[in-house]
Amino acid sequence: MTAPKMQVPRPGDRAMTAGIAPPDHADCAAVWPSNTRIPTTPSRPHPAFWLMGCHGGAGVTTLEALLGPAGDSQRAWPAHAEQSPFVLLVAEESATGLEKAHLVLRQYHAGLAGRGNRLLGLVTVAPLPGRRPASIKQARDLLSPLALNMWEVPFVAGYRELLPGDLPMWSPGDPLPERKRRRDPRTDVPPEVADMGADLVDLVVSSYKQERSS
Repeated sequence: MTAPKMQVPRPGDRAMTAGIAPPDHADCAAVWPSNTRIPTTPSRPHPAFWLMGCHGGAGVTTLEALLGPAGDSQRAWPAHAEQSPFVLLVAEESATGLEKAHLVLRQYHAGLAGRGNRLLGLVTVAPLPGRRPASIKQARDLLSPLALNMWEVPFVAGYRELLPGDLPMWSPGDPLPERKRRRDPRTDVPPEVADMGADLVDLVVSSYKQERSS
């Protein structure tokens, strides 16, 4: 689902939420040392943005396989000046997952997530098929002001039987996939993921353009 009225990340956007109480140190995600590059793969040496899991099992491995421009920040904030500063947080749509996302968002807005990082938003991954419970919807909605932009990824049963290397990949310039009633998880990127990928690339490009013009 395309995020409406997307907010372009820019340096200093933490000022939008001044006064956010930081989480306890023990609840903060790690920050990579500024002299250490996040390890990447030969096929993706320079990710355009990072997927950062707010907790284990959030869905980062699957999303990284589906999104060509993405890299896995290994649940820590990037810090190296020669790597992308753009971060998309990933959390499961569960009470625990959304609480972890809240802590990581507070860390970012309190200025404890390293220097220069730019938050793209938060994507929540459904752990089960069907409509989300009212309590989960409410908890998710409460994160919107901190997340800036939000996306959602549906549950895909077929992924349980596939390895990351078996999944299809969306890349910039690919046509958006058709919205089929039945999709093959081996060949069809979910439309929600492709739409999100296009949004994220647009946000990264727009952020760089704003920075050059300021």
